[in-house]
Amino acid sequence: MRKFVLEITEKEIDKLGVEMPFIQNIESLELLHSLRQDQVEFAAIWKVKFKESIIEAKNMLANEFSMEIQVLEQEKDGTYTVFIRGKPLPSLLLKAIGVTEIYVFPPIKILDGKIKMAFVGSEQQLADFLKRINEKGIRYKIVLATHTDFVPNSPLNQLTEKQREAIIAAYKFGYYDTPRKISSEELAKKLDMASSTLVEHLRKGEKRLLTELLNGK
Repeated sequence: MRKFVLEITEKEIDKLGVEMPFIQNIESLELLHSLRQDQVEFAAIWKVKFKESIIEAKNMLANEFSMEIQVLEQEKDGTYTVFIRGKPLPSLLLKAIGVTEIYVFPPIKILDGKIKMAFVGSEQQLADFLKRINEKGIRYKIVLATHTDFVPNSPLNQLTEKQREAIIAAYKFGYYDTPRKISSEELAKKLDMASSTLVEHLRKGEKRLLTELLNGK
């Protein structure tokens, strides 16, 4: 597998013919974790700072891309760590270029009107990708090219929907913090489920994640 990082300007994105006005509302963005990326759904954790309010950003993403944002953490400078899920946005970008067999992978960064995106695929897949963006007249700079043993399937994809929901909520509300900010009983009420059911989802989800991580070493 090969990985390279491209740097392009926001204006060059317009050449793809995919309208993404929400990018103009982003002061800075970093993809922390890609949780799911396929033709059906995109799910990820972003660290992002909006030029406008996060409420406006939520409304824009919901109305234009049917995507939802859950705030996991807010910093004093107005930067948010968010869980985002919905329309397969990276797949739409790749489809606009005519490529569907490579993956968008961290780092993805937006800062000062420039976008850095990492792509992972075989040597031939990435060569075809570069050929297609050259055909569209998109100007870019390759800032990194390297080999990688990355497997583009997130461990979270191995969880059931309920396990994933429980673990993400537990992270969001501070269940894993020291000391804990919320008890299992309180978290269960937020998720409208029995405390014993929540604990079971967490325990099984955590075991699956550990199994995936340990088997990957």
